[in-house]
Amino acid sequence: MKISVLSLGILPLTFGYAIVRYRLMDVDLIFKRGMVYTLAAGAIAGAYFTLIGLVGLLVHSRVPNAGGVGLVLAIVVTALLFEPIRKWIQGRIDRLFYRQRYDYRHTLIPHAAG
Repeated sequence: MKISVLSLGILPLTFGYAIVRYRLMDVDLIFKRGMVYTLAAGAIAGAYFTLIGLVGLLVHSRVPNAGGVGLVLAIVVTALLFEPIRKWIQGRIDRLFYRQRYDYRHTLIPHAAG
């Protein structure tokens, strides 16, 4: 029983270590990262829906008898083509915030696959 009480005393120390080690109390840092991720996600979503709307208008004006199937097909093709752009933007944001860890992982990816 005494040993279990001792482990409960160590628990706050481990939380304190994690907070200091991983900079969890840097409210400015957390807020800035959150704002950048939110704005980036909003920009990506806005660009995606704008592109889908433009492709839908283009398909409807070029092939008016395509109907709903043509529109759905245009949306699917746009989504598939937009994915590499989303990954590129996400990679740039991750590189901005997690430069050391990102470069380390990016370096090891070709060696792990081969």
